[in-house]
Amino acid sequence: MGDEDRRRWRRLRRELPLQLHLTDDAGSGYIRSAIGSHLNPEGIFEQLADPPAMGSKVRVTLNAEGSDGVLSAEGVVVDRVTLDAASARPPGVGIRIERKG
Repeated sequence: MGDEDRRRWRRLRRELPLQLHLTDDAGSGYIRSAIGSHLNPEGIFEQLADPPAMGSKVRVTLNAEGSDGVLSAEGVVVDRVTLDAASARPPGVGIRIERKG
């Protein structure tokens, strides 16, 4: 049985360019560019080189050229993958979507 057969939700056929908005402990906000590769009704996996910590609260924004963002959602990091030679998975974070806005 292949990975796709075991998955509850199918992977995206195309990658989504996204922005991940984070706020650190001091309350300062910053933005990282990310690629959404797995999207489902419960959340999204975003590929990025330096993933935030588990439990981080984030805002995900899908951008369209010439706009401030087409779709935003707030969530929390529930899975974290770091760059590891033994892992075939790209680094990034799994985000459980908690509020759409």
